[in-house]
Amino acid sequence: GENVLTIDFCDLQLGKEIFTDMHIYDAADKVYKHHGFTSGNPWNTSVQFKDQTISRDTFKTGGFKVIYHFTVTGDFDMASMQAVIERPELYKLSLNGKEIGPETSQWWLDRELGVVNIGSAVKKGENSLVVDLSPMRIMAEIEQVIIKGNFTVRPVAKGFAISPPTTLTTGSWKTQGWNFYPGVMAYSKTYEIFDPNAAYRVSLGEWSGTVAEILVNGESAGIIGFEPYSVDVSGKVRQGVNTIEVKVVGSNKNLFGPFHNNTKGMVSPWLFRNVNNYPSGKDYIQLDYGLMDDFRLEESKK
Repeated sequence: GENVLTIDFCDLQLGKEIFTDMHIYDAADKVYKHHGFTSGNPWNTSVQFKDQTISRDTFKTGGFKVIYHFTVTGDFDMASMQAVIERPELYKLSLNGKEIGPETSQWWLDRELGVVNIGSAVKKGENSLVVDLSPMRIMAEIEQVIIKGNFTVRPVAKGFAISPPTTLTTGSWKTQGWNFYPGVMAYSKTYEIFDPNAAYRVSLGEWSGTVAEILVNGESAGIIGFEPYSVDVSGKVRQGVNTIEVKVVGSNKNLFGPFHNNTKGMVSPWLFRNVNNYPSGKDYIQLDYGLMDDFRLEESKK
């Protein structure tokens, strides 16, 4: 599967001024205020009545330039790397000075999150992804940029760096460099069954996720969300070799945040406010998902 890195800080060029290491929430606010929205980003500060917001999309001038920085370390194949950008068709895009553009009809998670192939432009070391808009557009809301590809991430002084891929094992996703991953991880083992008529149960040890699914020979045997963390698979195993698979499901909390200011338990636009410095990745608030201990197939006589 593909790993992801969310970049939620940027440099903003607005007119003749340049602001560095801004959180995307503050950058968007500053852009909208500069273009006449006194309360800042209208998509966060108000609920649109009829077309009162989009009707203001009459700009002939203005705009902005945003630069997202990320670092690649180590040697590995980067050809399939992609960037996910909200409404990329609005902008002139470049990576390290090379013009790039969205793939036609490709999107990820949401139809407004366009996919841009960056494998031909990304390089080892420092990378600068430039999002350039002119004139201003009402839908041009500065948002996070997501980098996708076959890599791991590691915390550095500001955010995270991209590192070569490694083989995943049981244990924390975060400690293995999959801090932002929102999807499913599958863990499988084979067992030889001599008595298919006995009672069997798959039990999890320590694990963390939204839910887990148990599959026996490719077929779903049940969902685990609450204690006891086990599923009865009697009647689903067969004589001979059986494959037991546990799928642990993450969440979009680790992908989209909020990551800062000790925000836990809920999400709203207000929880992205007041991020005053670009912290190290080790200080990002993310849930520690993973199958921490190996699972077991337990047998008992009926």
